[in-house]
Amino acid sequence: MNNYANSRWKDRGSFSKDTLHSYQDIVDAIRTAPYGTDTREAMAQMMMFLYGTVQSIGDSFNIDMSPTDTFENIAKLKEKYPNGQQGVFVVQDTGHWYFWSELNEIWKDGGVYQSAGISDDLQRIIDHGYRSNTTTINAQNYTVALPDLNDAEINSVYRLDFDAGTTALPAHVPVKKWPDYFNNAILMVTEQPHAQIMYIANDVFVRYVGRDYAWSDWYSASGFNTGNITINSTDDLADLNNLEIGKMVSVSAAAAKTVANTPTDEAFNVITFASRIFDENGRSQLAYDKHNNWYVRSVDLANNWNDWIKLSSNLVVNAIREENFSKYENQNVIWQRKNYKNVVMDKWIDDKDKIQSYNGWCCTDYYTPVRPNTNYLFIAKDSINLNYQVVGLSSVYICLYDENRNFIKQIYTNTSSNGKFNTEGAYYLRWSMSYKQYGDLQYPSLVKGSELPETLSTLVPMDYSDSSILAVAQSDYDLVPIQTIYKMNSLPLYIYSDNLVRNSVEDVQVYLYDNRSGIVKNNAAGNGWIIPTNQGTNLLQYDDVFYGIKGKSPNSYWYYDTDIFTKKTTIREYGLPDAYGDGQNVNVLIIGDSLTNANVYVNRIGELASKDTHTTINLLGTRGDTYKHEGRGGWSAEYYCTKSNFNTYDNAFLNQSGQFSFEYYSAKNNITKLDIVFINLGTNDVTYNDITSNPEFTKELGYYQQMISSIKKVFPNVKIVLGSTITPARYKGANVHVKTRRQEWNDKILNLCLTKGYYYMPWWLVVDPINDFKYEEVQIDDYNAATIKKVADNTHPADSGYKKMGDLAYATIKKIAEDIKTGN
Repeated sequence: MNNYANSRWKDRGSFSKDTLHSYQDIVDAIRTAPYGTDTREAMAQMMMFLYGTVQSIGDSFNIDMSPTDTFENIAKLKEKYPNGQQGVFVVQDTGHWYFWSELNEIWKDGGVYQSAGISDDLQRIIDHGYRSNTTTINAQNYTVALPDLNDAEINSVYRLDFDAGTTALPAHVPVKKWPDYFNNAILMVTEQPHAQIMYIANDVFVRYVGRDYAWSDWYSASGFNTGNITINSTDDLADLNNLEIGKMVSVSAAAAKTVANTPTDEAFNVITFASRIFDENGRSQLAYDKHNNWYVRSVDLANNWNDWIKLSSNLVVNAIREENFSKYENQNVIWQRKNYKNVVMDKWIDDKDKIQSYNGWCCTDYYTPVRPNTNYLFIAKDSINLNYQVVGLSSVYICLYDENRNFIKQIYTNTSSNGKFNTEGAYYLRWSMSYKQYGDLQYPSLVKGSELPETLSTLVPMDYSDSSILAVAQSDYDLVPIQTIYKMNSLPLYIYSDNLVRNSVEDVQVYLYDNRSGIVKNNAAGNGWIIPTNQGTNLLQYDDVFYGIKGKSPNSYWYYDTDIFTKKTTIREYGLPDAYGDGQNVNVLIIGDSLTNANVYVNRIGELASKDTHTTINLLGTRGDTYKHEGRGGWSAEYYCTKSNFNTYDNAFLNQSGQFSFEYYSAKNNITKLDIVFINLGTNDVTYNDITSNPEFTKELGYYQQMISSIKKVFPNVKIVLGSTITPARYKGANVHVKTRRQEWNDKILNLCLTKGYYYMPWWLVVDPINDFKYEEVQIDDYNAATIKKVADNTHPADSGYKKMGDLAYATIKKIAEDIKTGN
């Protein structure tokens, strides 16, 4: 007598007449339902199913429930096949399958496709669609295709194939060298939970992304059994349900037809493993055949095996495309070259779709999905012209492919198109580009749209786990943009390594590429460089190239592994002779905050100007002791435009209507000639800024433009200089968040100067963030009388820092005086 205790249909009426069940449900109910009302309903639905299938198929009677095609919704199905089509068609928005009824000449709903008996977690995996990777990951391609298992795509299955004993493997493989007796491995990546299952060397390893958003260590889930077995008949194994944990089994074609509960009638490999992926105490089986079809099933809570689920790439190709589109449509940047790891170096794809060797070029060997007849752009940051504006990339050779990845043709971008191109009828792209014209530091990128964006940010893929985002955040950083700095030949110039680094919490080692045969030396503290005095009478121009290195320590500066994170920037230095600006008489006005109000750097400018026998420099203003300025402690650009009084200081620029008016200011102070205006604000603009509502400093920059417009209305030819902020005190790595936000402000100021033709003064580079600040000795606490050194003021430097600021401001004045003289 049959035991129906474990039947899903053990309750009377559980096989509902109101639902058109799948054929798996029908068969299961006929075999296991204990009540006649349920078995009769199952048989009735079987007849309906057979009748519909026969009507659908006609003379070629071949019942195969594998889906013929998938569609986004029923409307798309009817649009493609308005008059019907033989086969089983799955609709993604409902998960139902449809067949064409010749009798009624309509599409009929067959119910939920293969849903019964699947655990919720496994169903979510099926719903999202597995990609079965057809490209084997091996020693020749893993550095591009899969350099790190952390980067394996969610809802994918990979086949890994390496030579026995090799240690050159993707990062985070659970073995340190490839086994001597087994060279194939299977990697399966799930989404809910985010986990990886890897079969290798007769063992199954599992790891998870835990609550700390980091990957757990790999653990063996197979039961530590070893040795493969082959099943040729039921004498070897009668029922696949009884396959012991941890055994990798090769099932012959003959056995596949006779052994119970096999996923296919063709030869396949299968393993059972004890895994908490789908159920805490459950078991799962993973199988694959020679056609690259994958099958998975797990036991339910009653310890019964669920039906096999076929993870064919044909089943999910549309779902995967839509998933990728959804991912791309929700981010500004679709692709970005990163550390040269997501391209094939020194190769390109020719106009016959063949990958050829080509020194200095790189290409993508994977297919990126795109929308047909849509505009996209290849762009990068422009460093050639000293700025980080976004520019279009010319000479990107783009191969277009149809929805089946068949090659259509090759097109290319040119200088007149700003990197724009149209996909025409293509569904996928691959492309080639020079890696010398624009390096990774300029972030060559593919973006959607027709117009160049104002900014280009670093891409973080949408399908990264939180742990991957954290890893990227910890490993990534930048150096400051390429920029120009002026120095007097008769004065030294100091540049500090921490000031060159941005967006990094941890230390980055910065190296100067060329010290000009020992002329440029490290300072005594070892945290920067000294460009010494030079009494020459000629203009000196140098490109000081700096490299940042972060990651594991190299054993040589010249040779380092690819997983050391390297960046590069250039500080273009102009050494000015004392005779620069000879014969010029320039009036200079400095508008600033407490750094200016302290008088120290202003007095340094005055002292240098008083000794200048070539250029007459007059410092104007209503404030200051020995030398005049318009500095007010605690003031920002907004305060200069809106407040009549703040922090005990009156506003000399507001007219009777409460507006910033340089016409009012110049008339009141009898200024009839003005050559240079410094606006040395920023520190308080950053402090008062609300990052949540105004992250791009839009309001603050608006006040800058208001001030500048008012000044130029009175003196159209005046030269405008915008000073950067200085770095905050960085003793023991302090103030990293303040440093980052000020650097973001400085980027905006630099960009404003480049677009409007103003002069940029990079004070940021020249003030020592450690030794140019004031310190005090303080007692540790009430119970410990010992004292420690503590920064007394994180914002305002010591006199040594102010002096370096004065040197840079003076050199900038001399450069502008020469430009006025020569008509530049």
